[in-house]
Amino acid sequence: PGALFASYSEAIEQIDYIRSEQQILTGEINHLQSCISQTRRQADEALRQKEAAEAAPPSQIAVSDVLISVRLEGARAPLELRPWDTNFEVVVVDWLNSERIALELKGCLVEYLHHLEDNAQTFPVRAEASLAELHERFAH
Repeated sequence: PGALFASYSEAIEQIDYIRSEQQILTGEINHLQSCISQTRRQADEALRQKEAAEAAPPSQIAVSDVLISVRLEGARAPLELRPWDTNFEVVVVDWLNSERIALELKGCLVEYLHHLEDNAQTFPVRAEASLAELHERFAH
């Protein structure tokens, strides 16, 4: 009878342990299902926002907007092109004079602005560069 009771007690302990583990696992399952639901809601909302943004008409560029803005290392102000700026050389010379930078850099800066304009997929274009790199790359 003692061995039978010991086996019975051991079986009860195992059942209690399994029930305890089941409760823990049930809690983890509920938590994971909640996380999945929340992530799905966030993904659905992100998709709705993306579709709404793609369906919206493209914003129009105002005449006052800057089409190309280049921050040059060491310069106080960016070199900027606006929609009415048709002569890049004049814009570059004015900028060089205002920044007190040698006019010898005019050619490479004009070439760089044309490069940015020709390769732009959308406007405005924002860029950062160093005068030394531009001179090396775009000087003739």
